[in-house]
Amino acid sequence: MIACEISDWMQAPASVTRPVFAIGDVHGCADLLVSLHDTIRKIVTGEAEGQDGAPLLVHLGDYIDRGPRPLATLELALRGCEGIETVSLPGNHEQYLWRALTERPPTEVLLSWVGRNGGAALALELGYTDAATVFADSDRFIALLRERLGPDLLARFAAMPRYLRQDRYLFVHAGIHPHIELQRQLSLSWHDFDGDRAEIDTLWIREPFLYHAGRFPENVVVVHGHTIDAVPAVRSNRIGVDTGAFMSGHLTAVELRGNRLRFITTSGPPGKWVNRI
Repeated sequence: MIACEISDWMQAPASVTRPVFAIGDVHGCADLLVSLHDTIRKIVTGEAEGQDGAPLLVHLGDYIDRGPRPLATLELALRGCEGIETVSLPGNHEQYLWRALTERPPTEVLLSWVGRNGGAALALELGYTDAATVFADSDRFIALLRERLGPDLLARFAAMPRYLRQDRYLFVHAGIHPHIELQRQLSLSWHDFDGDRAEIDTLWIREPFLYHAGRFPENVVVVHGHTIDAVPAVRSNRIGVDTGAFMSGHLTAVELRGNRLRFITTSGPPGKWVNRI
């Protein structure tokens, strides 16, 4: 049984000129994402046409791994919410998938991803009974991935943008570094991974971003996922909407409208999840 809760409106740290919905990390919880899409559609269709401008839906990344249906969730995000302009951003877990599909041999990334960071859940969805057998024949694993996704979804996957800007809001997966020029951070391709610089990458960053209390470059307000909070985080310079769906059973979106915001949360029973093999 999936339930939905919508919070009261509150003051937002910046204004938008059109309604924007942003969904936090899903991690394989496809049923929760379907329910959240349905709720957002009902909100949008229940309004007078063009009342506040055309709505926009942003997925903030980390669709795959850990939860029970990672590939189904990735497909839902890439195909978007019917009737609403949808932009899906990559998370660091999508970067794992990209690297597995493109690096040869993929041994190093598979050890990190499938071995320690939730990729085993994706192997189970592909039909493996023991994710450890991925390492015995990595070419078969990659071939199964490509076959499952197909050329259309692979093209959509490769074309995901690193970020989205709307008014003063900047939507990224993890955050931005407060002391590095913004365009320098945003101009990097998300397909490129540098382990030595992971903690200043917008798909990976945590501490320099999370503990910054002042303004960010270009005075943007960042809407992000990646770092789990029991309840959404609202600060003067950022909004965090990762409520740990794969372990808490709560998937959250923020709705931005004018100078207000509210949160929409779909909830189901916490499920079993996979992080390591």
